[in-house]
Amino acid sequence: MKATYIPVAHPDFLEDISLTKTRKTVLEMKNKNHGITRTFFYTAILTISCSCAFAQDGSLPSVSDAAPDLLGQASRYALQYERMASEFGPYDLRVTEPLVAAADLHAEAGNYLDALTGYEQALQVTRISTGLFSEEQIPLVEKIIDCNVASADWPRVDERFRYLELLYSRVYEQGSEGWARGIAQLSDWHVLVINRGLETNNSDHLREAHGLLRQLLQLAEQSASTDKEVLQVLRHNVELTTRYLRMAQRHSAEQAFDEATLRMVEHVAWAN
Repeated sequence: MKATYIPVAHPDFLEDISLTKTRKTVLEMKNKNHGITRTFFYTAILTISCSCAFAQDGSLPSVSDAAPDLLGQASRYALQYERMASEFGPYDLRVTEPLVAAADLHAEAGNYLDALTGYEQALQVTRISTGLFSEEQIPLVEKIIDCNVASADWPRVDERFRYLELLYSRVYEQGSEGWARGIAQLSDWHVLVINRGLETNNSDHLREAHGLLRQLLQLAEQSASTDKEVLQVLRHNVELTTRYLRMAQRHSAEQAFDEATLRMVEHVAWAN
């Protein structure tokens, strides 16, 4: 029987909270070539662990010196797409190949807006050709996330990660390797939002991270091959998110009580 895969990486506290580091962290977190990391909570601060470096020099992709050549190649793929769309129809799955190839070149050249246009078009064709929820959409959504990250468009990144969560839940059977990789990636994203303050309201992300981590813990506990360190970290993560949720609930209750008290005082003062 094949052992269940539990995503794992060594914990690493990230002290740099600059946008550059944040973008790089997201790209590292979801880099398919290096695997998906597990979430790690460090003392009273939520932190995230990353696998290997996305770029050797720690910098983000920028406009390439070879951009003119790359854009020239992208134009040739665009012409190929037009020919194929004319021959096979605009929603034939085969037309996604030149669309994605051109978008990849635009992204490599740092031309993220045109890259997004190509990826979004390829995603629409894929949805129509393969169904509303299909495995073929996952790499396209990941490429779209990469472009949104490069542009620091965090609301769009969050939106796409939530759609990715929906895809993982519909495409993969719960407990499978693909499902586990997706859940680990998504929990990492929610924790990163909390760590870096990418949104003003983190309570939703805390609840999402808690739920996903509980699912990962359940999967790990059911697998006889799970490393003890993995179990220990996952249990710690679930305990810590539970504690933070309780703190948030108490804060909400106290805030609601204070607001009700204030309204009562104002009402009494008005009545007098």
